[in-house]
Amino acid sequence: MTEHERGAAPPRRASPASPEHAAGSGGEGRPTGLLERELTLAREHPRGTEQRTLAPYRAALNDVAAYAALPVSDRDAIVRWAAIRCAVRDRFGVDRDRANLAEPLIPAADLRAHVLAGEIRASGREVEDDGGDLLGLVARIRG
Repeated sequence: MTEHERGAAPPRRASPASPEHAAGSGGEGRPTGLLERELTLAREHPRGTEQRTLAPYRAALNDVAAYAALPVSDRDAIVRWAAIRCAVRDRFGVDRDRANLAEPLIPAADLRAHVLAGEIRASGREVEDDGGDLLGLVARIRG
């Protein structure tokens, strides 16, 4: 009998926001850079990719305390997606369409601000957002 037949969850495929797609590792399994294929996928399919990536974290995206309570690996996935979204916004101009009331994308700036607030709450450290590299800023917050 396979693990799946015993009721175990099927093997997880790496999402574009997961460390398995990292272009390197910054120690402790943290990705250090964004891959071009991640940016391309996010640019070509931003809504579906965001929904698949962030769906498991719905409560954490509505509450900073819930975000801060997530395990680091889950926060890593959200941080990575936020960094991808900010890069796609800056490089390709793809962001939430504020004129479309049914738009499912979270504005990149709002997602970034929420991630930083959650990371600050989780670490207890205050850091000013310099508007630069989100992955690097989160690494500084985490110490």
